[in-house]
Amino acid sequence: MRSGVGVGGKAALAGLVALVSVAALASPAQGARYAASVPARGSLTSIGSVLAFGKKVSIVAPTTRRDFLFARYSGPGRTTRRGVFGRLGRFGSVALRFRPEGKPSRVRRPDSCTGGPKVWMTWKGTFRGSIRFDPDAHLPGFVHTGSFAGQVETVPRWHCREAVRPPSFDPGAGGIDVDATNCDGRSFDANVEVDPATPPPPPGDGEATPAEFSASWTKSVGIVRVTYSISVAGGADTTVFSDDLSEGTIKPPSPFHGQATIRRQGEGWEWSGSLSARFPGRTVRLTGPGFEPFVTTFKPRPYALSLFEYTVRC
Repeated sequence: MRSGVGVGGKAALAGLVALVSVAALASPAQGARYAASVPARGSLTSIGSVLAFGKKVSIVAPTTRRDFLFARYSGPGRTTRRGVFGRLGRFGSVALRFRPEGKPSRVRRPDSCTGGPKVWMTWKGTFRGSIRFDPDAHLPGFVHTGSFAGQVETVPRWHCREAVRPPSFDPGAGGIDVDATNCDGRSFDANVEVDPATPPPPPGDGEATPAEFSASWTKSVGIVRVTYSISVAGGADTTVFSDDLSEGTIKPPSPFHGQATIRRQGEGWEWSGSLSARFPGRTVRLTGPGFEPFVTTFKPRPYALSLFEYTVRC
């Protein structure tokens, strides 16, 4: 199963977030697992993190607000109320014991959901131990030993039927999100305000960016899965859509190359073209066999961020 996320629009100024889950596949109703998150500063200007869930531990490479490249390194591990322990091969390791502070916060299971446990619990506290990170792709690494603020939480396997919603399509919506996902680890997303609601910037403050483009590629290195993600904004000349949004041409700026076409075919969509992107160590094609396109429309809102989540069974 693979998931893709499409994000668009004015994140720095966002006062409103529209969250839509599309075609989500709920987990079976079983017991809870533990998750943990630990911020890990790479330098004075960059912050990474350790993320752990069940038997997987990940380190997200430190980045700054100006970076367009993000990377996550994931390997086998163990997360409990007592801490996080993981191995990332030649890329590093995590050994952190957790000490909670105060009582946990509790969120009861919604009436529309089934499964257990019935309460989602979160403990805030301090991790003590070491984090070693030595990434590739000229990304910044670090070795930290000491104390780190963070949290541990239970993640119940609730089955919530109302969370499953089919993609919506409104020819007059004014905004469109195009996601193309391949089960081999490649994905692409374009979030476009065809009819922007956000006023353009004043003269001299730069061009308007009504489009957001993102892509990811996952590779395996021994026991570790490395996922690179890139994200850039685009101007009005980077996409052209028909009046009814049934067909469009997408041509993102660097580090993307080429272009792609999305075209409605009956109840489905066709994704084609020459679009590719340069990731560390490889140029990755983002069209061709194996890609499954999803299209959702939305109504652009001033200074708003629109987020769409897609899940594909592989």
